[in-house]
Amino acid sequence: MYWKISKTDFICITVFLIFLGAAFFQGYKSVSELNWGFNNFDSNRDMGFVHTILNGNYGQDPSYTNEYIWYNPLVMIIESAIVKITHFPVNTVVTKSGAFLNLLAPITFFLMMAVIFNVPIALAATTGFLFFNINDLDGWMAATYSPWLFPVSFAQTFFYTGIIIIYKAFKEWKLFWFILLGINLAFCFLAHTAPTLLLILITVHLSVYKIVKSDPLLKIQAIIDVIKKGLPCLVLFIVLTLPFTWFVVGKYKLHMINTYTYEYLHEFFQIKNVFMLFKANLSLSLLIAMYGCIYFFKMNKDKVSRLIVSSWIMYCIVLYIYTTAIVFIRYHFNIKFPGIVPSFHFFFYLKAAQALFFGVGVCHLLSLLYNYMLNLPGKIHYIIIRFEQYMIPLTMVLLVIINYNSYAHRPDFLFNRTLGLENNIAYDTHKVYEWIVSNADDSKVFLSNENLSDFPLLASGRKMVAVSPAMSSPYVDYIKRNNDRNKMLDILSGKESLPAEDIFKKYNVQYLLVNKNEKDSMPSIEKYFPVLVYSNDSYFIFYKSTY
Repeated sequence: MYWKISKTDFICITVFLIFLGAAFFQGYKSVSELNWGFNNFDSNRDMGFVHTILNGNYGQDPSYTNEYIWYNPLVMIIESAIVKITHFPVNTVVTKSGAFLNLLAPITFFLMMAVIFNVPIALAATTGFLFFNINDLDGWMAATYSPWLFPVSFAQTFFYTGIIIIYKAFKEWKLFWFILLGINLAFCFLAHTAPTLLLILITVHLSVYKIVKSDPLLKIQAIIDVIKKGLPCLVLFIVLTLPFTWFVVGKYKLHMINTYTYEYLHEFFQIKNVFMLFKANLSLSLLIAMYGCIYFFKMNKDKVSRLIVSSWIMYCIVLYIYTTAIVFIRYHFNIKFPGIVPSFHFFFYLKAAQALFFGVGVCHLLSLLYNYMLNLPGKIHYIIIRFEQYMIPLTMVLLVIINYNSYAHRPDFLFNRTLGLENNIAYDTHKVYEWIVSNADDSKVFLSNENLSDFPLLASGRKMVAVSPAMSSPYVDYIKRNNDRNKMLDILSGKESLPAEDIFKKYNVQYLLVNKNEKDSMPSIEKYFPVLVYSNDSYFIFYKSTY
């Protein structure tokens, strides 16, 4: 027995692979000259966790003494493994590996579309996913291929494989698929929370639908059947996610204190800028996707795919509105609701649905064009029939050729690369990082201003008094730590009255990292940190051995 594909499918798969290569070429071009990325919060956080893992301290918060891991660890575990195998520096791996690892996203998106629809629609949808989906948005804002290894960009792979598994599970109703779903959900959660929550909601939605629509006389049996399928899935999910849930559930009880981690709102996603967001997304591809959405729900008779896609969109919208609204409500009315993740994560998967509908819409429009051309006079319809199998792939090739220059210059490639090139010549900052990694024990605590707490301190995986709010554990009181940091800096600047020894001793601060301007404005440095252990033209590190 062998797998046989049609000529049309073969052509579409070939074109997809060419498109994948073109996307990779552009992605790798963006990072090939870089050993340092564009100095974003996520990369600094990931580097810190990687250093912690490589130092044999998995489970620890890289920034705070006696605190635990708080961010989904899979990306950092993979990066740590790459560093261990290749012996490349941590910064190089974090900067360049996204161009390779994120290729899994368009591959699994294509497979998802091929399973739920067919290969030609998969090609059209993946064309939209790769080349038309984000306009001038950053790669972390919308589903696409990005060369930067943001967890949100990498984790989408498990969302698409999850959709495939859910589709097969509810089509065939076999235990095997539910076991596979539990494994997929676990890896998805270890990568990121948002897609996991969506997959769980979609699964529950379809399960409830199956029970509700079952024969009234067999309701109990339907419930038992759902439990039999769902229980192994749940058990596998719980067991396989223990490397993370052991800490956030077992240690922290999911009790969030620091709201900054889930209240981050880029200006596009603020309620007052809703029209700015609409304008940034308005394009011909969006209009085609809207047409495809209408056609899908009007003409698609596959109940399982309709339920999956409709619940996918519904829960994305609901969670996007919720995660946006809770920030607005807390800031304006001081009423606090439970947080999840920043709202853009759910917008991200709405953009994935846009790519799906783009594929459906463009293929149906081409079928209408094909039928119209068949009715033209003369022998043209014979030519049209002969070239039917090439219609979709040739159209996609033409669209990509027309748009490729714009695609190659989108901010995710060009602007972020420019920032990366600028960061690569920040020699003094990198030298401080290298000294800290090579010379400072990762259990010693640093004091610095907020800017330096992100880089080099967070990136080096060294303990500190306080990191920036968005990168501070949601389970730790950031405001208290930040206030204490500011008090210590004020003491060193002579703004705070004595006694002061206790607050330094409370955190067991042994290193002080300051820039040149700070050093010149802190007359009490030598009193509290008498030993200068490192300096360059821009930065100084002072040390105190004991209290």
